[in-house]
Amino acid sequence: MENEVLVLNENDIVEVEKKFVDKERMKYLTESEFQKLKETLDNEEMIELKLIVMLQYSLCLRVNEVLKLKVKDFERKANQGRIYFEVSASNSKQRRNINKIKNLVINTEVSLLFLTVVNKCNLKENDYVCRTKYNKIMSKRNYDKYLKKIFKKANLSEDKAHSHIFRHSRAIHLLNKGLNIAQVQKVLGHTSILNTMVYTKYSNYDINKVLINLD
Repeated sequence: MENEVLVLNENDIVEVEKKFVDKERMKYLTESEFQKLKETLDNEEMIELKLIVMLQYSLCLRVNEVLKLKVKDFERKANQGRIYFEVSASNSKQRRNINKIKNLVINTEVSLLFLTVVNKCNLKENDYVCRTKYNKIMSKRNYDKYLKKIFKKANLSEDKAHSHIFRHSRAIHLLNKGLNIAQVQKVLGHTSILNTMVYTKYSNYDINKVLINLD
């Protein structure tokens, strides 16, 4: 990927500063908190809920986007013996048709989780992937209710128990891992990179580790 140059004019800088103020109290999970949530989902054997959480996190989806996923949106891939899926997900806030869909891969862990739920619930091509433990289509209301319960079981702050937390968390975690702002923009599906720049305030990425290796 070629380096992308970001040129900001005075109005852009003002807009970025405003977004930083607006998002000053953004809530997200640290990497260790997210791992704790995953372990709690495993201990409670809530495989259907874990799939929704992992899809929303991995693909940086809004809640309405993840709940709309169908089996046919998952295309099986293989690379050197590894099985994974490429997912075609709605990018619901984009008005331009070219950005309406984003195609991103899920790793082997999430892919196997997807296959397990598909087989357990006997899902077909046009079936919705996000289910309750009773094999009913998951609604936003029920999803929020399940999240509050699992956050409580995981001893995580209940004020973080909302569906958008996973999108915020993933963006920050990707920055922490060293992805650049343009790459994170594409994962999020933002048209404007200014929206993505908000997350840099919360990243703990140590730029000095990169600078010391440049000389």
